[in-house]
Amino acid sequence: GGASRGRGGTALHDGVCREGKVPLGTRMVDTASPSGEGMRLLIYGDSLTAGYHSNGLRFSPWAPALRALLGVEAVDAVGHSGWTSSEMRAAMDEEAADVCGLKKPGMRLAMRTQGPFDAVVILAGTNDLASEGSPEQISGSIQLLHAAARAEGARTVAMAIPESLAARHVPALAATRAVANERLAAWARSQGESVLWVDTGALLPYSEPSAEGGHLWEPDGLHLSQAGYAALAERLGAEPGPR
Repeated sequence: GGASRGRGGTALHDGVCREGKVPLGTRMVDTASPSGEGMRLLIYGDSLTAGYHSNGLRFSPWAPALRALLGVEAVDAVGHSGWTSSEMRAAMDEEAADVCGLKKPGMRLAMRTQGPFDAVVILAGTNDLASEGSPEQISGSIQLLHAAARAEGARTVAMAIPESLAARHVPALAATRAVANERLAAWARSQGESVLWVDTGALLPYSEPSAEGGHLWEPDGLHLSQAGYAALAERLGAEPGPR
């Protein structure tokens, strides 16, 4: 089976992986720099967190690069390829297989077994667009993930639902993404210093293959390339973090 297809045959959903392998909860613990001494982050989300590329044959998680850029003690990553935010919410306390067949802990289980974490970066919502959920449902579900992380004692970073080929060219999807992100941004900003909002689309906008920046995206128009994940870490690393 290949990727789920939306209107006009555009890939909307993570493809079924073949032989891709990625470490469970990528971890980098090294000598901390003075600015990030002792700080530990968890990145949680879908295939874009796992670093899925090359049709699922390869993964290039960007957590290690972010750890190096920030100079923090550790950045763990758990990415459930193919999952919607509601699926993430339902499996917060379980170890479950994603569409690639890779078993990984839910967010709260990861926090309790791999933590404690000072902050949790949540990058979710891409697969929700394919599920035809309403903007209110999508933003509400992502907010509940943040609430669960904060209940465990961490601050959170809310990353906007990223751009994609489909979200750029299919009007209904573009509208759903825009409204869901508007609602999520308004909520994040209402939380004060507990939640940092990051406009993922501004950080790494979608580019057509022949355009400038096109090499940062996979041909499916949904996932980042290996270079794209490196660019995401570099650009996110330049953002002010929840210190």
